[in-house]
Amino acid sequence: MEKNVTLSASSQTEVNFQSVANSLQTAVAKMAQKAMAPLEWLRSYYSNICEKQLTMGQTGTLVSAQLAFIATALPADAPWLFRIGCGVWLAVSLLQCKKFLSKD
Repeated sequence: MEKNVTLSASSQTEVNFQSVANSLQTAVAKMAQKAMAPLEWLRSYYSNICEKQLTMGQTGTLVSAQLAFIATALPADAPWLFRIGCGVWLAVSLLQCKKFLSKD
């Protein structure tokens, strides 16, 4: 026994791709802005602490130096190779902080 199903497409359904693209772009921009909010808060906090206006790049170097310090100091039972790698990361991060923060 053969079953046939006929599907008909309605010509009344039109998709305006430009409006869909614009709404998608707006939604992505809002999500990116919300994702950057904590970093913006950190930038303003570090700017107040340093008493000068910092950029996002300078804020990133400060955060990297803090993470490198935590990774170097806290895992006391970590393998030596890991601790040496974190120490190198800390040294490089501190040099970058010195370079970026002394530009002004």
